[in-house]
Amino acid sequence: MNKNINNKKSIFYISKKNLKKINNVKNATGRKRFNLHKNYKSIIQEMIINFNKGSYVKPHFFLKKHTIFRLMEGSFKINIYNKKKTDTIYLKKKNQIIIIKPKTKYDIKSLKKNSIIHELMEGPFNKKVFKI
Repeated sequence: MNKNINNKKSIFYISKKNLKKINNVKNATGRKRFNLHKNYKSIIQEMIINFNKGSYVKPHFFLKKHTIFRLMEGSFKINIYNKKKTDTIYLKKKNQIIIIKPKTKYDIKSLKKNSIIHELMEGPFNKKVFKI
């Protein structure tokens, strides 16, 4: 199971010590997340996610939500599925950002151990708007 670490503070400082809490992922998904938002009802859903090498999120999209990824460590391959072709984007340099618009189908795969990404999306979270 993907055990999340949840933030319960009004102000949260991300230190190396905090990032170590999500290192060494040992679960079936190969991912561990640090939720910076208070709960699923928050207007902004913000997470720091550590991926093991090879951890993969299947192609999916959100009907009405933008998704923003910022690379913190490691590297990722993101495929964007268009009607006629697939575009591949590599995040390899710290602080690279990708903004994915609603209804854009994509997947994401970690290329290195302990690849860390900062994800931001509009809330509240509703699993019904997550489409595969």
